[in-house]
Amino acid sequence: AIGTIDGEAGNELVAPYDWLYDLTLTIVDGVTRTLKSTTKKDLEPALSIALADFGGSGINSIVGTSQNQLHIIDGSSLNILWSSIVLAGTSASASIDTADLSGDGVPDLIASVSRLLVINGASKIYRQTAETDYRGFAVSEDALGNKQIWAGTSNGLLVKVDPNTMTRQTLGSICSGAVNSVKASTSTVFEGSV
Repeated sequence: AIGTIDGEAGNELVAPYDWLYDLTLTIVDGVTRTLKSTTKKDLEPALSIALADFGGSGINSIVGTSQNQLHIIDGSSLNILWSSIVLAGTSASASIDTADLSGDGVPDLIASVSRLLVINGASKIYRQTAETDYRGFAVSEDALGNKQIWAGTSNGLLVKVDPNTMTRQTLGSICSGAVNSVKASTSTVFEGSV
């Protein structure tokens, strides 16, 4: 993930990796391309990360997924700010992202961990889909400003999920395998990969 996490000029590259079954974050200065820090956390290794500014300060926190939990880590201190409850009935996360789905100015967390989860960034209350076949996803906005989630499934379907009701509309089958990555423009999905 790329963004500013320490308040200094320029972006940082934040990369997670597994070191002896713990999450290790490596942070590289985006301007000088030098190593700024490496820190090990007593968490399961992150499978996917994103950056988001939850406090409106212009400084991002690190959002990460492990096998069955989501975490928010302060970008400056690298302290764990929040961890979700253990998400029962989930498996390795295909992807995580943030977007202000609730319209309150605070990014919400969206993750596919078999189920598709939306966690309110301010209250940390979460909603999930009934189906357990989600993989990659993307968030877009329609012409009226309504947010929508486009998602791929493990059996090749492309679906649209309403982030308020967490119900889905199947748009069609696009392949015979899993749809692991989805990208969206303003209101239309324009790319998927398997």
